[in-house]
Amino acid sequence: MKRTALVTLLAASVVLLSGCVTVVVPDDNDTEDTTPQASELDNRTDVSCTPGEELLLNTPSTLYTVSGPCEDVTVEGSDLIVRFEQIEDLVIRGDRNLVEGDQIESVEISGQDNTVTADSVEDVEIAGDRNTVSSDKKIDDTDVSGNDNEVG
Repeated sequence: MKRTALVTLLAASVVLLSGCVTVVVPDDNDTEDTTPQASELDNRTDVSCTPGEELLLNTPSTLYTVSGPCEDVTVEGSDLIVRFEQIEDLVIRGDRNLVEGDQIESVEISGQDNTVTADSVEDVEIAGDRNTVSSDKKIDDTDVSGNDNEVG
């Protein structure tokens, strides 16, 4: 008798508590674009690459215009926009950065919500979520870990 009462009590508890759980399913149409827009940035900086030196871009919420071919460029921080001509090795550490230009030999991203757009990208390595690398030409080598990353 006690066992039947206990089973009945447990079953009734499960039924009552099941109405207390809310499951939220994300809607693909509700994704918010968090990439910075040039019109939103107050800081604008023109820089030139120096052969043999690494270029570090790390002022938050800044639009950088980079002239000349660059060997090593590191974008470090959040909400930066970088426009360039040619970069051998691009490293992005941070979130919500936009990098766009002509040619990149290799790009390495560690962070979230970064976007890289170039006419030509040879190699891509990503560790993070929701990053996008797009190239007009075929990308030779990719190594991607994380979720919702797009390379192509």
